[in-house]
Amino acid sequence: RLVQVVLPRRAAGVDHADAQFAIGIGHGVAQDFVDFRVGHGLEGEPCADATIVQDLDGTHWLFVNKAFDKFKDNTSHLYIYRIDDLDSFKLTPHERNPVVTDSRHARNGGSCFIDGDGRLLRPAQCNRHGIYGESLVLCNIKQLSLSTYEEEIVETIRPHFKDGLFATHHLTMLDELFVIDGCYRHR
Repeated sequence: RLVQVVLPRRAAGVDHADAQFAIGIGHGVAQDFVDFRVGHGLEGEPCADATIVQDLDGTHWLFVNKAFDKFKDNTSHLYIYRIDDLDSFKLTPHERNPVVTDSRHARNGGSCFIDGDGRLLRPAQCNRHGIYGESLVLCNIKQLSLSTYEEEIVETIRPHFKDGLFATHHLTMLDELFVIDGCYRHR
């Protein structure tokens, strides 16, 4: 079952390119929010699209995009940290960070999920042709440990599922329900 939700890239008058967001995790209530900028090794680093991944062995990982240059480009570098303790959010960086350096599939594009074939898939934004979030790719995570990371692109989702769309950059799955975004051209 596919449920399509089309959201504008600008919400409530905020231009997301200029906004500063705190990256954190909550346990359902605001008081439990953990600010990644304090005490977790990511202080002062411009980060985006953080997602927690539980691998097929039950280990928790933080996948996050970080800027690497003075322009704060966070579309082309993927960093991974093992979460050693969910309560204190103690992180151990991957030995090969950044594990992906390619704007065609580094930027996270939603939560990872396990498909019907038992593969752990990571949605990623494909930023090309001068379009932020031009399309999505699904990457099969083939190997994941503190010393190895290997993924393979197994599917490309282009914004052709609805007339008038020119970009799609986020996919979330829960059970058999998918939510995918799309961006229309201004008329």
